[in-house]
Amino acid sequence: MRPAPIPPASEPLQYRAIGLVRGRYQPDPEVFTKGSLIASDGACLDAVLLGRVLSLVKKHIDLSQEHLWVVYPRTRDREGGLHVQIVGLWEPEMLTKRSQLTPGIRPPSPPKLQVSENFFSIRGEVVFTRPDLQRVVVRISQQTKTEPGERPAGFKLVLQGTLDLRALHHFWDFQVERQGEALVVRQAEAVAALPGRRPKPKPRGQGQPERRPASHVGQTGEARPQRSALPRRIDQGDRPRPQASGQKAPRPIKSVRLPSADAGSPEEE
Repeated sequence: MRPAPIPPASEPLQYRAIGLVRGRYQPDPEVFTKGSLIASDGACLDAVLLGRVLSLVKKHIDLSQEHLWVVYPRTRDREGGLHVQIVGLWEPEMLTKRSQLTPGIRPPSPPKLQVSENFFSIRGEVVFTRPDLQRVVVRISQQTKTEPGERPAGFKLVLQGTLDLRALHHFWDFQVERQGEALVVRQAEAVAALPGRRPKPKPRGQGQPERRPASHVGQTGEARPQRSALPRRIDQGDRPRPQASGQKAPRPIKSVRLPSADAGSPEEE
C-alpha cells in the first residue's frame, strides 16, 4: 500500500500529473469503463476507469456513494473542460475494516503527506505562459520506450496562474487546486532549466530576397555550372586595334626629321 495517495517525488526531474477528486462515478449504460465523475462541488467531469481499478470498483465499491478517487488529469485546449482518468481509490478506513475480516491483508500505514481533496501535483516543463490571461501550459513527458534521438511521448496541461516569461523551458513543480473544471496554481517552484530548449535564432537579413547559391539544381534536376568571374578591365593602351579580315595590319609610321631652311629640297637632290 502507498503511504499516501500522492507520495513525494522520487527524483528531482520526475514528470507527473496526479490528483484527488471526491465524488460519485456514474458509468455509461453501454460501456462501464466510460462515464462521468460527479464531484462533491457539483462539477461533472468526463471520466474513464483504467484497468487496474476496474475489478475493485465492480466488486467492492458502492457507486451510489461518494468516494475519494485518485485520478490523472487531462485538459482540452480548444473545447475546454477537465477530463480525468480514474487510477485508484483512497479510503484507508474501508481497507482497515476489510483487513480485519480477511486474513493476509495488512492495513495501510498512516499517511506521511497530508493532502486535501481537489489537490493536484503537476510536475513538468513550462512551454507557454500568458500572464495577462493567467494561462500556463505544462508539458508532461511519459516514460515510454523511444528510439535514439526521438522525443518521448507526452501531453500538455493547461493551468490557471501567472508566471514570468523567463519560466519558459524550465522544469517546475506545481501544487494545484481544482475549482470546477479549472486547475488553479496555488504554489509553484522552479526546479531546473532544461537543456536543448533554446529558441531558434532568426535568419539574418529578414525581409530581403534570399541569395541564390553559386550552383543550384534546375527544373531538369541537373546541377548548373557555376559562372566564372568577369575578366578584369583592360586598359585603353593594352586593348588591341581592330583589323580587317585578310589584310595585314599597317606598320606604324616612323617620325621623319624635316630638313632645315638652308638645305635643298629632296627633289633638287
